[in-house]
Amino acid sequence: MKKYLLMLPAVAMAAVFTGCDEDELNIPQKGVTAIETFYKTDADAEAALAKVYIDTQKNFVFLPETNGYNYGPYFALTNFQADDIFMAGSGPDDCVSEREYHDFRHTYSNNVVLGGYTMLYRSIHKCNLVLSNVGDDTPVKKRCRAEARAMRAFDHMMLGIYWGTPPIVDRVLTGADRPSNSESQASVMQWVISEIDQALPDLDERKSTADQEGTYKITKGFALAVKGKAALWLGDYNTAKAALKQVISSGKYALLPSNEIGKILHADGKGSCESMFEFNYVYVPGSTDGWASAQRNNCNAHMTFTWRSEYFNTMINDKINFNGWGWINPTGDFCRALIANDGIDSPRRKAWIVTYDEMINSAEWAGQWKDASKKGFKDGVEWHGCEGYFCYKNVVHPCQGDIIPTGDRQSRNFPIMRYAEVLLMYAEACAQTGDADGLQYLQAIQNRAGSQTVSTSLTLDAVKKEKRFEMFMEGCRSADLIRWGDVASLEKQDYYTPSFGANGLNEHSSISVDSKYYVNYYGADNLGFKKGKHEFLPFPKDEMDVNPNLVQNPGF
Repeated sequence: MKKYLLMLPAVAMAAVFTGCDEDELNIPQKGVTAIETFYKTDADAEAALAKVYIDTQKNFVFLPETNGYNYGPYFALTNFQADDIFMAGSGPDDCVSEREYHDFRHTYSNNVVLGGYTMLYRSIHKCNLVLSNVGDDTPVKKRCRAEARAMRAFDHMMLGIYWGTPPIVDRVLTGADRPSNSESQASVMQWVISEIDQALPDLDERKSTADQEGTYKITKGFALAVKGKAALWLGDYNTAKAALKQVISSGKYALLPSNEIGKILHADGKGSCESMFEFNYVYVPGSTDGWASAQRNNCNAHMTFTWRSEYFNTMINDKINFNGWGWINPTGDFCRALIANDGIDSPRRKAWIVTYDEMINSAEWAGQWKDASKKGFKDGVEWHGCEGYFCYKNVVHPCQGDIIPTGDRQSRNFPIMRYAEVLLMYAEACAQTGDADGLQYLQAIQNRAGSQTVSTSLTLDAVKKEKRFEMFMEGCRSADLIRWGDVASLEKQDYYTPSFGANGLNEHSSISVDSKYYVNYYGADNLGFKKGKHEFLPFPKDEMDVNPNLVQNPGF
């Protein structure tokens, strides 16, 4: 993308400067297009925009320089602090940085913090290359610029949610640039809204609820959803309602029916009527490129959480691929609350979680065992961070096409937002302003879930409760709790961590000196959310070391 100066040995320098013009030293690198000749045509603009999508997708799911953790920095950033999960794995010495993040014991050197910050600014940089170099003299170029602008706005919104006052980077930085903090989280969200407004006129609109391609790129619908979300964080509920209602009224999106709710987050649900935006993954047989390798290794950030095979007896891998590491299990509190709210037989409950008894006894799961006499856990095994409930929503389902024919990579897409979140955000904005219009959309979520609980009036508590259930493990929970000020459950994060085996539940307190797993190596004072500190993440050490203009968040 640029020219390179040819470096010659020192003994030749005199001859060079006496026998050559300076221009003759600027030799274009073969196979590389100079910036001066690129970004000129519609095809160049499309190619540059494609690089935004490709590299953002790669960085969201895999960052090898952060010690190669393979669950995906985006998934980790947005899910690992939720109160509805245990960091499980093989025990407290497994996934240590991730456990520190979950427990609110993280420092500014934590890998989850670094990975989340890095992936978002890398995406911003690629967007800025488009916005700094692509002109606006054709409709195609205008659309490419608008998609890059909206992606950049989304990245900044996420930075604002998690870091509060991140630098707004609206240009390609030079090596000498040291950007400073934004004035406030509110100023970040206001900037995001302004950027979306600039992008909207030139964005394409999804053609219909059947338009899969319209979910694999940034459209007006997704941009409006980002605007609505930013306004929600700003506390500007009327702006949020206006933007989100435009999405609803467009008729381009719809909830999947109850009998298809299990397609959410799975390959047979790619580009569904409910998808607002997802990074599309296409398997190319024989491909050995870096993205294919990243996809194989990190499996869209979900294989890591599939059930640990060594804990089970002879399960067959047709319903789920359970040869995973089991880093996440749902808490008993969440599962019992979901069952009480929805009913044990609701389509959503069945699509979201599996109970241990159900797994070994129900007819639906009976075919999963090679030997019916050896169902369930092996004797003597105890799964740390488990209460007898298992994630089903976001683990790999071979029976739904999640695994490509070679068996070592996934074919699922990487989701960023779906329509259910739009409806719940709209319902919240309505509840905050006493507007009953949001009730019908809250009810739509509940009815689609097949829940036995359907609200008869719109209240903020009802919306909060429903969002907990519907958006489980989709990157909303901890950020919402902090925004709402409902941090009591986060303050008790990991005060106890249970284990579960074939003989049932064994609860082990993390502050007990005679605990099987923990031997008081944290102490309660070091666990859980602390007000005045954990509202925002620390700026990473790597960034603080090189940028003297960046002010660290309180408490770090």
